[in-house]
Order: sequence, then structure tokens, then C-alpha cells
Amino acid sequence: MIRAFGRLSSRPVKTYGVGRCVIKHLVVLCSADNFQKSDALVESVGVFRAADIPNFPNSLMFYASLKTLHLLSIIVWLGGMVFVQFFLRPAVAKLEAPERVRLMHDVLGRFFNAVMVAAGLALASGVWMVGRMARQMAQSGVKFNMPIEWMVMALLGVLMVAIFGHIRFALYKRLTRAVTAAAWPACGAALASIRLWVMVNLGLGVVIVIVTLMGASS
Repeated sequence: MIRAFGRLSSRPVKTYGVGRCVIKHLVVLCSADNFQKSDALVESVGVFRAADIPNFPNSLMFYASLKTLHLLSIIVWLGGMVFVQFFLRPAVAKLEAPERVRLMHDVLGRFFNAVMVAAGLALASGVWMVGRMARQMAQSGVKFNMPIEWMVMALLGVLMVAIFGHIRFALYKRLTRAVTAAAWPACGAALASIRLWVMVNLGLGVVIVIVTLMGASS
């Protein structure tokens, strides 16, 4: 089937990174064993043999595992922000200030600890996937063209991590000091700042999702 696909694909293929090119055009056509038997893989700048990439089927499996971990980390991060902003905060608004602030402080502390893990995994897996694909393409002698949506995702993702660092290590510590001192007006101001920057990060996350989906469907 791969041989037939290679013969029929004489027209130029739209430029993709190797991950998208292989997954979008070839993975649906054959199993991992068939990749080892294929004559060639179609890429935007030409044709290269699967045998030229060391452990090619295993590399695809590892890439798929990293991508799954990457997506799960983003789901935890974005889903948590949606929950805190649109479900938790309105629900606790009816409580008295001391109870409301202490509850928000405890929930945000747990959530921010989870986000530190999720953000670290998302950043590390994203960098590893891009670096691994670029290295494998270079080893095969094919130029690696990073898709524009990957660039947008990387830049905005790093910005989100930086904003989260400000929220966790500056604003949340300010909230903790205010809760310890029972300074409820200061607690309200800290929570307002946290809410603002969480909304900024949520907006950036939504932009990343939209850009990525539009790129995958084009």
C-alpha cells in the first residue's frame, strides 16, 4: 500500500514537519511493520527512505507517547483554569470573606502544585518532540521545516509558563501572607490579581488550541 501511495503521490505535498507529514499521510495507511518494508516516505521537499531513520517504528511509538503526555498535561492545565474561573469562584461567592478566602487559598495551592507538574511536562515533552524530529530529519538528510503552528504553540507556551511562574511565586505568596495575617482586603486584592492573570493564561491557551487545530486541518 505504501508503494502504491508513493507512486501516486507525484504532485507536491504541502509542507509539514516530519511528525505531521508521516502521521497525516502515512500512519493511517499501514502498520509499524509495513514502514520497515516501505520503499519511501513522501515528504514536502522530496522522498526519503524509512530505513534511513534509525528505529523508525519505535520512534513513532515514542513520539506518540510524548504527544499523549503533552496533550494530557495541557488538558489538566486548561481544564483546571476553566473550573476555577467559571465554577469554583462563583460557587464560593456566597460564603463569608474569611471562609471564602481560605477555601480559595487551599484549592489554588493544590491546583498550582498540579500545574507546576503539568506545565513542566508540557514544556519538556514539547521541546523533546521538536528536537527529536529535527534530529531524525537531519540524520535522514531531509531539511526540517518547523510548521508555523508549532512556532506559535512554542512561543505562547513559554509565555504561559512565565505568567504561571508570576502567579505561583509572586501573587500566590502574597495571598498566603495575607491569609496568615487575616488581612482580608489584601486577600481580595491578591485574588483579583490571580484571577486576572489566570484569565490571560486561559486566553493564551485557547489561542494555542485554535491555531493548532486549524493547522492540523489545513
